[in-house]
Formats: sequence, C-alpha cells, structure tokens
Amino acid sequence: LRNFLFKKSYLDLDYIYGKLSNTGGENPLDYRAITSSPIEFLAVATDAKTGQAKYFDKSDLRQDDYSVLKASSAIPFVCHPYEVNGVSYYDGALSDPVPIQKAFASGCDRAVLILTKPRDIPRTPGKDNFFADRIQRKYPLAAERLRKRAEQYNSGVAKAIEYEARGQALIIAPDNTCGVDTLTKDQDALKRFYEKGYQDARAIRGFLNNDECEV
Repeated sequence: LRNFLFKKSYLDLDYIYGKLSNTGGENPLDYRAITSSPIEFLAVATDAKTGQAKYFDKSDLRQDDYSVLKASSAIPFVCHPYEVNGVSYYDGALSDPVPIQKAFASGCDRAVLILTKPRDIPRTPGKDNFFADRIQRKYPLAAERLRKRAEQYNSGVAKAIEYEARGQALIIAPDNTCGVDTLTKDQDALKRFYEKGYQDARAIRGFLNNDECEV
C-alpha cells in the first residue's frame, strides 16, 4: 500500500528491475550475456494511448535501464504505465495475452507456451472491468483492451491447442495454481508453484530437440 500511495504503483517495478537487477544489485541481470546471445528476445507491452501491442527486442535494452521489462509487467491501475522512448506502456497481456500467433509470424516452426493457469479453465474477467474503469478517462483504448483480455486469452489458448494437435506447440500449464494469483505474497505457496512449474518444464527439451525456438 505504501508503494501505491507514494509511487503510484502497488508493485515496485523500479525496485525489481532497478535496484535488484542493476549492476551491483542483489540479483543483477547479466546484460552482456543477453546481448551477446544469438537467441532472439521479444517482450510485449501495450501502448497505453492506442491499446496496440508493441514488441521490444534486445536493441531496446540498455545496461541498468530495463524500462522495457517494467513496461511489459505494468498491470493497469495496480501500476502506473511505464515510459519507453517517451511512450507510456502497460502490461502486454492487454494486447497479446497469449502470443502464440506472434511466435509463428516471427518464423518459429514450433513453440512452447507457458501458462500460469490450468489450460482447461477459461479465464474470466474477474477484476478487469474494475481496473478498466479506473484508467478509462486517461487511457480509454487501453481500458477497452483490458475489458476484452479474458476473451483474447481464451481465444489464444484455443489457437495454441490447435497448434498442439498438429505437433507444432507444447503447452506447459499447471493442474492447479497452489493458491497463487498475480499479487500473492505467500512464500510457501509460491515455492510450491515454482516446483510444479520446474517439474512440468522437463517436457520442453524433448519437444524442441534443441533446434527450434520457444515463446
């Protein structure tokens, strides 16, 4: 709550992708390894003014300036939008919550889709409309996207299942969420969820056979 009152963001992304991740931080991001790797990197965010998806790549990262990651993680109302090159962005989940189509449009032959919810349980709007109402006045197009997020998510998962049936995708999804949601702070629950994901992810190596890309 203190973060929300004084920094306009319930989640202190400046701390996560700044103090912790910068050089000399407790968990610094290996910027040199990322930029020198031949593996492509894309992070999706949503233009707060237009509601359109923006895909950032490694050229948008700077040593100790990870605004791209903040923008891609900025949940509307819970966080204020983050600026990248003078443009304000929200979480990419508003505009492309399941970027399976983007993966194939970018040239992937197969894709790994990692979900944080069970694949067979449709997403519901939940608090989306409440949060959309809170940003409606300043960012009406982003608010419209937020109201449609559940619909877009369900459509994306359905498309991924089609790709999976053709052997072109692997969906990694939990059979239950261990009581974890977006803002959970219960360390035991988070640990259980982490371990579940670690075990489920063992299927990825065999699927990719070391010669495909993943999303």
